[in-house]
Amino acid sequence: MKVKVVKKFRDKHTTLIHQKDQELEITQERFEEINSTSLGVFVEEIHEIIEETQTEEEKLSSEEIQKEEKSIAEAEAPGENEIPKVEETVKTTENKRERSTKK
Repeated sequence: MKVKVVKKFRDKHTTLIHQKDQELEITQERFEEINSTSLGVFVEEIHEIIEETQTEEEKLSSEEIQKEEKSIAEAEAPGENEIPKVEETVKTTENKRERSTKK
């Protein structure tokens, strides 16, 4: 179990000094032993919050966001029709240059 030190103490088994707000991993038995002294409570159990899985509403909204991002990306990407137009513009410009140099 995970515990948080609320009062500085020296562990009699390990001889380590544990500072306030330090987090430790100990057994339930050791937890009870540490706190059973006449000097008071030294550690408190840390209750871990387990994250719940996404709700159906959150899943739907994330799917909608993904669809919207995909449609934006598709809209920003050049289409197949745009490439020939660029090539045609280049050819037209080259033809104009050739005609002007021939004059």
